[in-house]
Amino acid sequence: MVFAVPDRKLTVVDTSNSQDFIKRFNQNTITKEQIELCNSARRLFLHEGKAQK
Repeated sequence: MVFAVPDRKLTVVDTSNSQDFIKRFNQNTITKEQIELCNSARRLFLHEGKAQK
């Protein structure tokens, strides 16, 4: 599993590549399985940052 650091830079796409960029962006949508995997991981790390009793 790879943890990525959020990037605050805006992606700038010139007009000659914009249609290709939009096509590739739309093909890389998040699937239901990926959301379920993220929810499972969230539940595993839910206790992190909370005080242990």
